[in-house]
Amino acid sequence: MKKCILFLVVCMSVCNTVFAQYPAPYNFKTSMYYILLGECPPGFCGGESLCNITCCFSYQWEAPDLSGTELQLIEYNIYFQSRNVDTNEWGIPKLIATTTETYFQKGGCYEAGDLWVTAKYSNPDGESAPSNKEYNIGIPISLQEITLQKDLVFDRHQKQIKIFNADDILSVNIFRIDGSRIASISHPVNTIIHTKDFEKGIYIVRIVNKDSSVVTKKLIL
Repeated sequence: MKKCILFLVVCMSVCNTVFAQYPAPYNFKTSMYYILLGECPPGFCGGESLCNITCCFSYQWEAPDLSGTELQLIEYNIYFQSRNVDTNEWGIPKLIATTTETYFQKGGCYEAGDLWVTAKYSNPDGESAPSNKEYNIGIPISLQEITLQKDLVFDRHQKQIKIFNADDILSVNIFRIDGSRIASISHPVNTIIHTKDFEKGIYIVRIVNKDSSVVTKKLIL
């Protein structure tokens, strides 16, 4: 028993030393601007012109205190970990950006989950523990998931979007969450869009009617 206790004490001491050796960034904050369809402000997000349905995320934080150390800070890593809001299960953390600055912008929307930043060092090589985490609520628009409406039905079992008797619909476009268009149909009457090859995630279905009205729906696969 004494050996087990001693082993645990040594492990805790080593872990604390490792984290203390590599100071983490702090006061991590995020902000987001949602870009609508047809809205293309040049140089809006990180010097890039973004169009259609997407987001511009801004990240900022405070640099770690390296006084009294010989560490060389190389860069910062920004991570995202998704959360399934239905099952409360968390995905695998993913590296989404690397920068040498304490302010960074990047285009693209994320599902619900945590965002954070770490610091990478040399002399010796290593990476800090995460900064404080910011929770992202997911796609920032109030859209209804497609269940059933008069002329358009999403069949989850057969993995199809069915358009039938759509005399009033002028066009149907499907976008990924990053704003890229993956399907476009003009003047659909009786049409089936197969979604079996679509990757899992959130999609936006934009329906333009002949009276120029626009309906936007969220599709979750």
